[in-house]
Amino acid sequence: MLKLQRLILKVLYRVTKSPALRIKLYDLEIEGYRRRGIQVGKNSLLLNCRFSSSSKGDRFRIGDNCTCTGVTFLGHDASPTLFIDELNNGIHPVLPGSRRSYRKPIEVGDNVFIGFNSTILPGVTIADNCVIAAGSVVTKSIDSSGVYGGNPARFISDIDSYTERYKQRLIESPDCF
Repeated sequence: MLKLQRLILKVLYRVTKSPALRIKLYDLEIEGYRRRGIQVGKNSLLLNCRFSSSSKGDRFRIGDNCTCTGVTFLGHDASPTLFIDELNNGIHPVLPGSRRSYRKPIEVGDNVFIGFNSTILPGVTIADNCVIAAGSVVTKSIDSSGVYGGNPARFISDIDSYTERYKQRLIESPDCF
């Protein structure tokens, strides 16, 4: 039923461009995440994100005031099943429960921006007040605020310096915002 509602609203939104319909579409998308057990905080924006799923359940928590665009959240890793026979349960790999994957929850703090095409691996926690640059691969937890980027993601800048640079850009080039 949720998919049918979204389809109807998408068609109506494309015709009308109604802000109220756009908000309703987004609310339905967030409700779909929540039905899958994904915790999404207040005022968070998730656009075109992918969350892994497994028969044992992957767990995700996104804090308040976050923005995630085109991010892949991988809550489990099945790659060891290729090399460790004890992780295969002897049934066809397409069937639920065929493989025992490494899994750990992903937790994203408050006021976190994760840029387009980034990947967050199992067990990663991202502290409050962080910016993860587009295309980054976060392989380890980030324990303090700041700007991080790369593959694997590394510290780039403190959040205050980052903010000051953008305040200056706003003054110098307001038309770019």
